[in-house]
Amino acid sequence: MNISSLFAKSIWFGIVPKLPTFINILILPLVTPYLSASDYGVWGIISSYMGIFISIYTLGLHMHLSNSYYEYGDKYRLVWGRILFLLLLLSTFFSCILFFIIWSTFDNLDFDNRILLALLSVFSLQFNANNLMGQCLYTLRGTPIPFVVRTLVGGLIGIAVTFISIRYLRIGYLGFVLGSALNYMFCFFSFIYPLWMKEKLYPRIEISKVRIFKLLKISLPVVPHALGFLLLSSSSRIIMALYEIPIEDIGIYSNGYILGDYITIVTTALAFALAPYMQTTFRSENYMCYRFLFFLCQSIALVSIFIFCLWMPEIYSILIRNESLQESMVISQISCFANCVFPLYVFMSNICFIKKDTMQLLWLVFIPGLLNIILLLIFIPLFGYRVAVITTLISYWTQMFIPFFIRYYKEQISLWLGNRSKLVELFLISVFALVTSIILSKYFMAKLSMTLLIMVIIISNISKISYKLKFL
Repeated sequence: MNISSLFAKSIWFGIVPKLPTFINILILPLVTPYLSASDYGVWGIISSYMGIFISIYTLGLHMHLSNSYYEYGDKYRLVWGRILFLLLLLSTFFSCILFFIIWSTFDNLDFDNRILLALLSVFSLQFNANNLMGQCLYTLRGTPIPFVVRTLVGGLIGIAVTFISIRYLRIGYLGFVLGSALNYMFCFFSFIYPLWMKEKLYPRIEISKVRIFKLLKISLPVVPHALGFLLLSSSSRIIMALYEIPIEDIGIYSNGYILGDYITIVTTALAFALAPYMQTTFRSENYMCYRFLFFLCQSIALVSIFIFCLWMPEIYSILIRNESLQESMVISQISCFANCVFPLYVFMSNICFIKKDTMQLLWLVFIPGLLNIILLLIFIPLFGYRVAVITTLISYWTQMFIPFFIRYYKEQISLWLGNRSKLVELFLISVFALVTSIILSKYFMAKLSMTLLIMVIIISNISKISYKLKFL
């Protein structure tokens, strides 16, 4: 692998599928004048519930996709077909639950709006399975185009529908829900031919209770792990709704958190590109290369987030043409840094999936997620909704200290990272970067000079990075 190959795969697997997200950012100045904080509040609550159900409906069965691909040779299709059948059943079951939750949450709406809102909200769940299968297959094969093209077109359809619905039809939050629904529905049906017909990855009816139990025994611990991630990222808006925080305030928080969360596109793209190399380097016990990949991914994440936060005032002044939403800028800056530990999570959880030590995943995300819930329940009544972004930051960053308390991760980190003191260094660097970025963001020349200095350092080190990548 070389730097150009890594860059190309990062673009194909991470950036190109997210082009609709970039377009969505670019059209913000055109739609925010037609949106209120209430619209963002409703969409924030709905997207939180959608995210939770998308994360848990698989019951962790998706973890068997990558493992069976490496372990069963050509017979992986049998396993994948059975898993697809189970996913389709589970998506239908959980869609019914989600429908009634959305229906009961917005009981202040009239009957027709409640029906439409609840029905459209379940599309993202009901039509998710094919997209999940396609993403896993083409990522493992290193052939992004079949996956990217379909998700890109689906995303563009969703963006177009959202734009027209909000700007011209003036239906507010329903525009977000309608765009998301059509996006997922298009992707589901567009994957039927390449997956079901061409690759023979069609649903295979699974009636063996023994096989199902065997799959679930390993996968079920992944559910609280997946739920933990949502407890970290989405629970704040749900708890605000339970505390009857004004929908306008929830909208301000949602706008800031969503915009700050966009920076994860960079780290997610790199993680997707590195996924096959993470598998092969760890399975071959090449821990030095595994460590190098982590340092590379973590450095890119920190630098990207730091620069993004530096220029957040300008980003907001250009994109958010709504005075009532401007105060969410600081929320965006802090939520960016909440995600700076994502590479650490990826590299630690990857080992758990490879070794099938799924019970250990509970420590990695579910416990921090519970911590976030407890902190939110305590501090929102005392300090208001803005404290939620601080509790989320603290809860995310506890991942850096798990290897100091949990033996499994202590041994794991010692194996491939070498020394836990590097995690303390990561914490201190993250704190320094967060404080510095918020302070310097107020001074144009200071942040311009800092950005140029960082770019010079990056350019001067490209050849060294490229040289090391050749040995992977």
